[in-house]
Amino acid sequence: MADIDLPSRYFADREEPVGDRVNMYFKLNTIKAVLKALTPKEIETIRPCFGKILDLYLKPVFSGKLAHFLLTRQLSVVKRHEIWFVFAGKPIRFSLREFGLVTGLNCNPLERSLIRPPPGVTPYWFTLFGGENYFTGEMLLSKLQKSKALTSELRVKYACLLLVDGFLGRRSFHMMIPREHVEMIRDLDVFLKYPWGRYSFDMTMQCIKSRSLLQLAQATVVIQGFIHALVLVFVESIPAVLSVGCDRTEPESDDEDMFPVISLKLDKVWELDGEDQVDVPSIIPSADVVTRVEDCGWVDEVSDPSVQVLLKRLEEGVKFSRQMFVGGIRVELVENEKVFDKFVEQKFQQLDQDEDGKLSVTELQPAVADIGAALGLPAQGTSPDSDHIYSEVLNEFTHGSQEKVSKTEFKEVLSDILLGMAAGLKRDPIVILRMDGEDLSEFVHGPGYEIELVSVFSELSSCEDASLRDCIVKALQSLSVDHGMPPSNDPWVMSNIVEPIVDSCLDEEDKREKSASQEKFLEAFKRVVERVAQRLNEQPVIVAHSENTFDGSGVRRLLSNKFEFDKALNVALETIPKDRHGKVSKEYLRAVLDTVAPSATLPPIGAVTQMDNMIMEALKMVNGDDGNMVKEEEFKKTMAEILGSIMLQLEGNPISVSSNSVVHEPLTSATFLPPTLNETEEPSN
Repeated sequence: MADIDLPSRYFADREEPVGDRVNMYFKLNTIKAVLKALTPKEIETIRPCFGKILDLYLKPVFSGKLAHFLLTRQLSVVKRHEIWFVFAGKPIRFSLREFGLVTGLNCNPLERSLIRPPPGVTPYWFTLFGGENYFTGEMLLSKLQKSKALTSELRVKYACLLLVDGFLGRRSFHMMIPREHVEMIRDLDVFLKYPWGRYSFDMTMQCIKSRSLLQLAQATVVIQGFIHALVLVFVESIPAVLSVGCDRTEPESDDEDMFPVISLKLDKVWELDGEDQVDVPSIIPSADVVTRVEDCGWVDEVSDPSVQVLLKRLEEGVKFSRQMFVGGIRVELVENEKVFDKFVEQKFQQLDQDEDGKLSVTELQPAVADIGAALGLPAQGTSPDSDHIYSEVLNEFTHGSQEKVSKTEFKEVLSDILLGMAAGLKRDPIVILRMDGEDLSEFVHGPGYEIELVSVFSELSSCEDASLRDCIVKALQSLSVDHGMPPSNDPWVMSNIVEPIVDSCLDEEDKREKSASQEKFLEAFKRVVERVAQRLNEQPVIVAHSENTFDGSGVRRLLSNKFEFDKALNVALETIPKDRHGKVSKEYLRAVLDTVAPSATLPPIGAVTQMDNMIMEALKMVNGDDGNMVKEEEFKKTMAEILGSIMLQLEGNPISVSSNSVVHEPLTSATFLPPTLNETEEPSN
């Protein structure tokens, strides 16, 4: 029998999404560059701080596919600073303590704020980088590769900054080295004693915790910080992973700069996960005395009863098995009517606190919260926009007016929602982006900025009557969220950011000037973008970004499930008029298709022009506009033909669309709680 007190799974056992990889910003070759640039004596200077990091080449290399595998096997815990995942049916913890053990970094509490230059003292930035206003990890790497031209002090300090901001704490490919870190390294001893382990882990864990269920289900997911530590903890926890074999590539005999490459045999790892007798220490052991991980606590950590139960079971020596960790999103739970009936019965009883056989709005709230959390929404009450979605979910149950919901109504709505979520795992989700000016600042000071803006100017220059102000506004609209710019076509962004800043950066004469030169345009535009980046840094803007690809897979899934296809058509046909013989006019094919579209993972008619053209072609194929009256069965058959045609066209030429919507209330990064779908069947013997 499943132990319901233990944390539940994100995804049902053996139904986890098969992802491609975790994308990260660090490169293990950074270690090689540091070791090559520094002398043995200089390496010994920084080894007390970065020793295990410098020896990473002795460990298996990072595997993005393995990291994705581990993240999708997480358990649902509310702890803010740790995750648990399951391998071979055994739980494994990844917390600050484990991070410190595998990296050897100082993980003690941050006892002081980062150092700033005293009044009247020239910032240390000018000592290290001269007049450069912008310096990235890649630029540091380039400096180190010419290490013979540097003094020993500069080599060591460049290497330390590269290890921290170009490796352990990297947030983007073009991240600027923080000036606070540069000021701190004025005193190398202070820099080397700083708890960089806690700094790197906090960045990594916050990023992991911000990824919703739907984001983790995508082929790729981006994690900032040092996600390689998760792989290192996994390897440390399971000796069998190394014993089943690793691929080791030795360097060429004449290449003294190369290190051996050790890579895991992932097919063997997958096989181990399917076994039940694998030895898996849930919490990796440490030596009796381990420095720099003495205090791995967090002042804002929260209690999690399910984790307490898990720790108690570990103390009791319980032998864990995969059947003990239940729950998770699973399509089969909904499609198997007998199993789903049992699940609904159990869930309904849990929610029906007054046992009157119906669910009130108050009793429905836990279910609504679980659904919202699984979608990756912040907690209720933190944002008007997300609260609107919670309200819509509640209205699905109550139809906007009912005070009580019967078990039958609860089952129907829950089935539709869970099937939609399961289908959504195959689509690109909404991603909440925090526009804080950092990416925009990196872009405007980056090497590709001027080339891109010259191209933008050449497109605008054809409009001779446009003022400099109008040109700048149009140029801002060419910047996307990839540049770190909120959508300028959003009315709120235009009236609260774009127009006020453009007007403040240009004098009245410049605003009216027409046919401005390229040089003047570039100078004025850079001034505006820098001010926008500053405004975003002071008051970040939250953007909901979505990218959907319609590839026909949703249509194929619907057509292959006769029960769901008939159900969707019957619902759509309920509102379609029929003659006295029960026949339906083919002129309603378009209306029925629009109603069925969500079940087939298609956009509404009129939302995507390319899709509308595709639908028109499919309707022409079946003479959908001839207005003939046909029997209901023939109407359904024609609908199947239309959907089949659309499916084949999408499989050959998928359609991708993206959208950006500004969330005007700042969101906090919160741990989401996927719905706890407890198993309703006894495990087979």
